[in-house]
Amino acid sequence: MAIFSSGGVISEGTDTASGFTSSGHYWGSDAKNDTLGVFRTPLLTSSASAAGSSNFLTAYSSGHWGSQPFFDLYHITQYYRPHICAWRCCFDYNTLIVQPLWEGGSAGTNTVGGFLRSGSPKIKIHNDAGSSQTVTHNSGNIATASYTNLVGHNTHAGQPVNKVNIGFETAGPYYQSYMIIKLRQGGGGRCFFSDSTVSNVDNNQRNDGPGLHFKTIPRQTDYYHDNAA
Repeated sequence: MAIFSSGGVISEGTDTASGFTSSGHYWGSDAKNDTLGVFRTPLLTSSASAAGSSNFLTAYSSGHWGSQPFFDLYHITQYYRPHICAWRCCFDYNTLIVQPLWEGGSAGTNTVGGFLRSGSPKIKIHNDAGSSQTVTHNSGNIATASYTNLVGHNTHAGQPVNKVNIGFETAGPYYQSYMIIKLRQGGGGRCFFSDSTVSNVDNNQRNDGPGLHFKTIPRQTDYYHDNAA
């Protein structure tokens, strides 16, 4: 798969291609593997005393047919041991469905979930008021409407529009982490980046319905010249 950024193709095997030295951007598409877009957040570095956290994504969904974003989340982290945890997500109307993907096991054991050597990378589902649920590699399947917000009542083709915020948290002090987001089906919506405010995206999607807001990825992207989501 070709990897794209605003500067063109990133050379493989160099520091600029490393997730632990580069900033967030759009990485291109891979239609052969049913991936409309691949995005990577900037690197999150924990302090020496506490885990780091980042509120990186808001997904918007409508009750209208075909308006439910479907995407995979990969939390990749490094300290003195590497880790990867992955989840498949679908924001179906007002319910976020999250299922862990098999990426290996915990310290070599047959544990469903991430490839873990120590600690546990996490994602966090939350609404605008801050109520949240933390999801780890062994949280199992989740379907929840408890942490979503109504953006518009019957404002998109006569259907309500809802949103959900997703963050990630490192496994502890000293860890460095980033997220990879693979967009499988965008629900017919568009993507917004860190140059868009939450209120502006809310106002736009109230009428337009589905979409994704990458709140930490700058608009240095060739995304609109590639497959539309």
